[in-house]
Amino acid sequence: MNTAPRSGQMLSGVEVAALDLNKLTVRYFPVSGIEAAYDLEAQLGAEYAKSWVEDSAPNAVRHATGAARAQVGISKASPQDLEAIAKIDRSEWGAWANPLPLYRQLLDIFPSAILVARDLQGKPVGAAVALVCENRKEGWILSVDIDANHRGLGIARALLTSALEDLRAKGCSSVSAMIAPENRASLALFQSFGFSPEAYDPNYFGSGVDQIKVQLRLATGSVTPVAA
Repeated sequence: MNTAPRSGQMLSGVEVAALDLNKLTVRYFPVSGIEAAYDLEAQLGAEYAKSWVEDSAPNAVRHATGAARAQVGISKASPQDLEAIAKIDRSEWGAWANPLPLYRQLLDIFPSAILVARDLQGKPVGAAVALVCENRKEGWILSVDIDANHRGLGIARALLTSALEDLRAKGCSSVSAMIAPENRASLALFQSFGFSPEAYDPNYFGSGVDQIKVQLRLATGSVTPVAA
């Protein structure tokens, strides 16, 4: 367990405004520049809220490897990419993975929704799915999946950056995602871009499968992770 942060300490764009471990109130200064205060204990529960401050925020710094190390190209997916993308999804999520037919129809209905990261040989090594809501103002990141042999190189960061830029270009003013409470790596990644916890949603994906909704208010200018 990391040492508890001090009041006023910055952790990957997070200022601990008034850290009382019985009432975890943390002030976020996200990429959008909009200050927002959250009572994490009320949203996430005391034990997880404590780990959010002490563990996930410092981990965001360690995960900030940058897209330059990834040596990948990011582009819109093509039908030829989909089998590789579905295989990466299955290797990471097993029975929870999206099936290949879903990816195929997503590509037909939302041609720009699936981004693929390719290595120097053109092989898909990661993918992200980002959709615009019906109201045209809110975007959603549905998934960011990386091949097991290519993790820790900044590919997820490169994909998320591209997805956020794309959603903003489509007119979105906010972006949301659902992340499992135990998925510390994803929480740290999204937090490093300025995403903040909005709600804890029990049984979101069925009985016992809880999720945390995180959200980012987009600003003008380039999308840059806080811990880049």
